Amino acid sequence: MSSSDLKISSVTIKNFRTFYGEKKPLELSTDPKKPVTVIHGKNGKGKTSLINSIHWCIYGSEKSDDKQNSKLSEGLVHTFAIDSLEIGQDDEMFVRVELVDQNNQLESEITRKITFKKISNDDNDEWNAIIQANIPKSIVAESSVIYRWRDVDSDEMKTIDNDSEIYERIEKVFPKVLSSYVLFDAELLREFEKNNTEELIKEGIESITGLPLLKDAIKHISKENRKITSDNIAHKAEYRSMSDRIQQYELRIEKEQGAIKTNRSQIQKIQSQLKPIREFLIKHDDDAIKKQEEEIVRYENSQHRCRIGIRETKDRLKSIIFENLTNYLLTESHKITSQKFKVWESAGLMPTHFSKEALQSLLDDETCVCERPLKEKDEEYRKNIATKADNAPDTAAGKELGKIRNRVEELVSEVDESSSINISEQFKKLRLDLAEYRSELKICNTEISKRKSEFDSNLHDTVTSKLQERTKLEKDESRLVGENTRSQIFIDKLQPNLNKAKEDEVKMKKDAIKNEIIQNQITLSDFAEKILSIASEELFKKFKKEVTEETQKYFLEIAPQADEFEGIQIDDNSFAITAVRSKNKGKKISQGQAHALGLSYISGIRSIMQRNYFMMIDSPFHNISQESKLLACKYIPENLGSTQITFFTTDTEYRGSVESDQFGQKVDSVRNELKNNGLLGIEYNLVDLSLGDISGEKYRDTNIMEVLE
Repeated sequence: MSSSDLKISSVTIKNFRTFYGEKKPLELSTDPKKPVTVIHGKNGKGKTSLINSIHWCIYGSEKSDDKQNSKLSEGLVHTFAIDSLEIGQDDEMFVRVELVDQNNQLESEITRKITFKKISNDDNDEWNAIIQANIPKSIVAESSVIYRWRDVDSDEMKTIDNDSEIYERIEKVFPKVLSSYVLFDAELLREFEKNNTEELIKEGIESITGLPLLKDAIKHISKENRKITSDNIAHKAEYRSMSDRIQQYELRIEKEQGAIKTNRSQIQKIQSQLKPIREFLIKHDDDAIKKQEEEIVRYENSQHRCRIGIRETKDRLKSIIFENLTNYLLTESHKITSQKFKVWESAGLMPTHFSKEALQSLLDDETCVCERPLKEKDEEYRKNIATKADNAPDTAAGKELGKIRNRVEELVSEVDESSSINISEQFKKLRLDLAEYRSELKICNTEISKRKSEFDSNLHDTVTSKLQERTKLEKDESRLVGENTRSQIFIDKLQPNLNKAKEDEVKMKKDAIKNEIIQNQITLSDFAEKILSIASEELFKKFKKEVTEETQKYFLEIAPQADEFEGIQIDDNSFAITAVRSKNKGKKISQGQAHALGLSYISGIRSIMQRNYFMMIDSPFHNISQESKLLACKYIPENLGSTQITFFTTDTEYRGSVESDQFGQKVDSVRNELKNNGLLGIEYNLVDLSLGDISGEKYRDTNIMEVLE
């Protein structure tokens, strides 16, 4: 593995997690002109297991600790392969990774294996560290690893099966500290979405600069310096004691600083958890809740009052109607009869006030009712009297009709006199009252519905839960802050002792070292230590600047609404990475923009690595717009040159239907974009298959299908 390029040519899997049986070798594109391999499938169908298998094969551990809640993935070995064994039968799980150089020549091959055998029918489960799962006691297992590599001198493949030697060789050419930037998943990108990247940024820059090696070298020189001095001074015991004391001080300070660093990371996480809780409690404080409840109660009381008013008003209307019905009917009847009487009188049909006998007596006596004698010219009068005599009732009937008419008049008169309040006015007022009650009731119903829709019936419980959660988190935060304070106080107390001990050490050196050669050795050692310290600082600054520039370049190319930003900044002290806005200053970056920032940072780190390693990305297109997906799958391969890139993505993100951008223009799918740009080398689809049932347990398998169309 000495060449500048390092690519995976194939991965072979057998019985690893979701993959049952030995699968056909998964061949990745090694063509520098078509550097992209895409592996897609539905969520939970083996993409993460596949990338974990490569990490496990190379380093002996999985990259991700996430476990799916299924029987299938309880351990490293596929459950069906274990459960289907008969006594005496054995099987194996292995992952084989083949790596090639820039000329596609096999450079190395790593095979990591677990063999297992069934020796009895003991089905009691117990934890097995090799398989990393609870499995029957009847299963025994062992692990092994084989490393094959090409010897440059002989051009032959040689084999190593010693674990420690294999580890040293892999660490030398493929350090585990760089694995996060070679095999990385969505978890790393989620740190950018949560704005929790300070330690990530610092460690990333240190990793690519080789600073851990420099720091180890500085520690080694310092240790050797003390050893040389200790071996050559007159008071060796005293000096050794001094050196031991200095080392103890340094170790204790380093321990406390590590604790402070860990606590700060936890404090940051607590603060990120507290922020939404505090925002919720501010919005839903006790006063706001009480006010909300009081408003609902006020409108409910008004609602109740209106309903009572409507009922009472209706009852009053009914009462008035029934109480005055007789009088009303009598009045109306009188009106009708009076009109009828008048019509009859005008028509001469109404009986007169005189009886038939009286009128006939007047005709017989030729006398007017005024007692004047009738003359010949009064003939018309005679006819009139005669007609009335014919229509007139006899004396008894006339008296009765007169009584009836007079009684009707008396009753009507009594009604008019007793009705002090005008019934129509009462009706009018009550109808107005009823309309007002109904209008107010409608308003109350609307307001109650509105407020109840806004009011969470479980709000009290939610607020209580949030308060408890806040109290716990604040307690934890306070505890961690207190621990950091105590640690810092302890460091502040130790530091003067350390400084004094170092001063005494220097004095002892000057007093005790007589040999010029030894003095020169120590001087050179001190000089080397200082030079390396300065070099490490300058190197860190240099690479920090390059990472910032490269990250900025990618971000401004692929970020959603990239024109809103003017650049990227990495804080010198906290190492927090920030996208600096030129527009909408103060606005938080979106989830998609944070995702793009993470991709940009990783690409930036990759672009300045001293060696061009392969690159595998799990869920690179999650939470970003279709337009940004296309920019990412175009610019990342283009800017990383011949780097072998493998995308692990979902079917929807990769082969989704054509969408529209913010301007309404049609945007193609990721798959079509990669194909159209000539970047897609090989494509695979992960397919979920059923293996059947054993004793009620359902088993499934993930198959790797190459897409040929």
